[in-house]
Amino acid sequence: MDHAGLSTYESMYRAREIFQCKKVTIVTQEYHLSRAVYTAKALGLEAYGVNSDQTDLSDYRDFVNNRREFLARNKAFIECITKPKPTYLGEAIPISGSGVLTHDKYTDEKK
Repeated sequence: MDHAGLSTYESMYRAREIFQCKKVTIVTQEYHLSRAVYTAKALGLEAYGVNSDQTDLSDYRDFVNNRREFLARNKAFIECITKPKPTYLGEAIPISGSGVLTHDKYTDEKK
């Protein structure tokens, strides 16, 4: 779990820097998938996408998501060019290691 990935860009940046991923599979809604994969690839990750949609959205919901996505894609394009650092970085937690450090209820007793 990445509690500090506050946006798609930050999550992909952190996947590379904090979790030390080189290859990622992104599972998300269809309307968001191409932006997430684009962002990951722009940050140097080998990225694959999987559509998580299980049901059809209402026409209104689809309209809202597409409008939001239009703005988000413009933001992502700019971020992929300027490559700002995310709000939070921190120490590396390699994805190949124990996932306990990212657990919601992690405490010193579980070390």
